[in-house]
Amino acid sequence: MQQDQLITLLTNIAEDRKASELVLQDLRSISSICDYQFICSGSNSRHTRAISTAITKQLQQATGLSPLQVEGETEGRWIILDYGDFLVHVFQPEIRSHYDFDNLWVRD
Repeated sequence: MQQDQLITLLTNIAEDRKASELVLQDLRSISSICDYQFICSGSNSRHTRAISTAITKQLQQATGLSPLQVEGETEGRWIILDYGDFLVHVFQPEIRSHYDFDNLWVRD
């Protein structure tokens, strides 16, 4: 599956689960951690877990990809799905605002 198809699939899954504030950051030129990170928000811990679960299951079914690591699923405040080349962050709004992840990698 091509990178743009994967991004479209990921976006569609998040939108289907009513995730908000979807952001894709291309980090290829500024980070050795990953190529992309996808950021979205859920309204509460149940919602963030539902988004995370849907992404995990549907990406596995459609592409065979499974996360290398999952963090934060128990509390559901900030869930990280590590797929190696890309990271998925599912935040509750107050945690996302606190860490200001949307602007962390922005260069002036």
